Amino acid sequence: MDPRDRRRELAEEFQLALTGEPSDSPWGLVPDRVALLRPSRDDIELWLLAVHYPDVTRHMQLSQGRKGHFTRRLRKVWEACVASYTTLDREGRPGYYEAWTTGNAHFSDPTSLGVLWARSMRYAEQLGQLLFNHVAGPNNYAPTGRGRIRLRFLGGSIGEGESAARVRHHQSEELMALACEQARDASHNAEARAELLSARLAAIRAVDLTPGRSG
Repeated sequence: MDPRDRRRELAEEFQLALTGEPSDSPWGLVPDRVALLRPSRDDIELWLLAVHYPDVTRHMQLSQGRKGHFTRRLRKVWEACVASYTTLDREGRPGYYEAWTTGNAHFSDPTSLGVLWARSMRYAEQLGQLLFNHVAGPNNYAPTGRGRIRLRFLGGSIGEGESAARVRHHQSEELMALACEQARDASHNAEARAELLSARLAAIRAVDLTPGRSG
């Protein structure tokens, strides 16, 4: 997409946010609007330039006085977006959530438990406990000695659709399958090593150091 077209598109989207949401929310950027637009700091900059300075393409082209005013405005609008992203991460919305555990039997084992869909963070946490609590694993640094199941809303500060969520879930599955295979190989090698060391120990103990007894 042409950068100018992108700027115009953003300008239209954000102008809707300005007029279509409650006035008590800065620039209309309530969490649901932010979840829909998913603006980055660069997006905010493009919007402000398109609305207030359509004659320039980058804020660095502004004069010193206008640049300072622009930077202050940009910071305030972006802070409003960050506040809404924080709310989204805390409360969640209908969408995808990444699950992981804080417990591990080995430091190199993967902790990601994939992705699930839920209506809110509260429901995601309940579902995560139901599905994964039995595999939370040990945590020697936790008072309970067990790990905890954690959830993160992928539609919040990161932003994930169904296709991206499925890719992420598949990646977690692949990493866990690889770790499982490596653990089985290590167990087999450990068993073979133990048998060899046991045989060597038996051979050492079988040696008779009595003079004249050995050849």
